[in-house]
Amino acid sequence: MAKPARVLDEDSALPSTDARVVARGRGPGEREEAGHEESEARAARALCRAHYPGEVVRSGAPKPALYAGLSPMERLAHMSELCRAMWVASRHEIEVRPRSEWPGEVFVIRRG
Repeated sequence: MAKPARVLDEDSALPSTDARVVARGRGPGEREEAGHEESEARAARALCRAHYPGEVVRSGAPKPALYAGLSPMERLAHMSELCRAMWVASRHEIEVRPRSEWPGEVFVIRRG
């Protein structure tokens, strides 16, 4: 089996596999349709990633203390927001329910 031809990508100086080979065995018409669907999915994932908190750190560098100056309540708020963002990024919806519809029971304990 012959190796795929290597060409320079128009947008970068990095070599990439020829577009005819990247189509994963699809025919010319199928490649265009799949390419459109894949580009829409890629754009949706990029939009979700645009809101991820964090920073780029070199390999081997000491990890920054991102939340060292925050109180426990502020840390919990950040963690809750991170969990919500990850839930939405995994293509789930955030369901809002009034407390009266939550499962379980609430007991009021009165002494005396």
